Amino acid sequence: MINNVLEKFGIYDIVAVLLSGICICTFSLAVDQLLFGSRFSSLLSTDNAISFFVISYFIGLLFQEIGSLFYRKFINKKNRILLNALDTSKKSSHQLLTKEEKEAVHQIVRAELCLEEEANIEILYNYCKFYLISTGNTAKIDKDQSIAAMSRSLSIYFLFLFFYILFVAISEKSTIYILWSALSLVLFFVFLSRSKRFCVLRYIYVFRYFLYNFSRNPK
Repeated sequence: MINNVLEKFGIYDIVAVLLSGICICTFSLAVDQLLFGSRFSSLLSTDNAISFFVISYFIGLLFQEIGSLFYRKFINKKNRILLNALDTSKKSSHQLLTKEEKEAVHQIVRAELCLEEEANIEILYNYCKFYLISTGNTAKIDKDQSIAAMSRSLSIYFLFLFFYILFVAISEKSTIYILWSALSLVLFFVFLSRSKRFCVLRYIYVFRYFLYNFSRNPK
């Protein structure tokens, strides 16, 4: 029965929603037991596997939506991450596009859409993405998108956890709470960086796949 259910889920639902929810629930159980004497463990008990997975899925879905809103408002405002992926002046371990690759993508899209000027970044990315979708070779971007979304949800969770434990630390005046709040803040930045990195990798893959496949198989 479990296998049949999983087959109906896409990789995004499994990784970005369900798996992130499981991670959040499991870590919450550990923190609750270590710091708060199991105040809330009964709500997230793993004794009933089905209820645990259901709760995990909805918690993952909640953090996915909160994370998406957070990214739109702050992290990726005005397509900041997409612009970084197209910034050929930066030195990065993400293997950013070269200046020549970027110019070639612009030229192809401009010619295909009969534009008098270069396409803006939204049109540029959407054209390349839907070209890739039309070929059916989306496994790589689905994977990167799922990992980025999962990392985004976990970053939001650890940010919430940081403020919650910090509030408790101030109330209880305990060093152990302060250390846990510091750890939560570190994990927030770790997962935030990981999420942005996989977003950039997805953008770069879309542009490169479009460029080299279109060049070999022009319309």
